[in-house]
Amino acid sequence: MLFKSKKFAVLGLALAAVVATAGISLAYWAASVSGNNTNASGTVQIGAGHAVTTTVVVSDESGTASLVPAGRAVGAEVESVTLNFVVDFNSTAEAANGTLGHLTVTATSVTVGTHTDDAITSYVHIALPAVADIYADGSTVTASPVITLGEPTLADYASVAGKTIVVTFHFVVAIA
Repeated sequence: MLFKSKKFAVLGLALAAVVATAGISLAYWAASVSGNNTNASGTVQIGAGHAVTTTVVVSDESGTASLVPAGRAVGAEVESVTLNFVVDFNSTAEAANGTLGHLTVTATSVTVGTHTDDAITSYVHIALPAVADIYADGSTVTASPVITLGEPTLADYASVAGKTIVVTFHFVVAIA
């Protein structure tokens, strides 16, 4: 491989050494999902006026596939992870059986490795599901946030490559 300067040659060799010694495939992120499956499931039960918070460690959904930025997937690597949360709205004194509610899902925090600052966590993109109608003690609703990654700058690469991604989701049902 030809490099335009010694600076890039040294950087290239250092990067190759890190990849070789760590025994990982070259990927921009090493957050993993179950085998080649890009879906993970969980169950959330909510009562009226109550909120549920759950934290997902993306690499805990894991096996062998690495989550990488769009256009960078090779072999078992994936460009997105879909988390499927089955939500059940339980009746309470405030919401009798059949009461209509609106389910909202938000991402309240993102951590990449030990970084919680926006400069690093801004590479994690989360497409949240739209507000959904849900009925107390009725059928469940599946909320499916999708996690993708942006490509880090060269300066940020070491701060994100191979790090665990942790996302905290907040589920709440507002009575209609």
